[in-house]
Amino acid sequence: MRAFLMLVALALLVGCGNTRPDVPRGVIIKPVAVEVTRTVIVNVPANLTDPLPIAEGPLSMCPDVAAARREALKKANADRRAVRALSGTEAKP
Repeated sequence: MRAFLMLVALALLVGCGNTRPDVPRGVIIKPVAVEVTRTVIVNVPANLTDPLPIAEGPLSMCPDVAAARREALKKANADRRAVRALSGTEAKP
């Protein structure tokens, strides 16, 4: 068993010795600045993505239903503005 482990260790060491550097020795390479783009995903609070109820009713309640739908639309637009304000901000860990 000990001989087998020694053989494996020797094979690993021999494999490591065959690597060649990408740049020949003695050559100096000037570092180059690289720009990296980082995408950060910001979590949107659940209260901004909850579904809104759709107001429905008979034709006789048309003005009330229209008013309720108008209020739901105002809330939806406010939620969209809040989500847009979060866009591009740093994510909190």
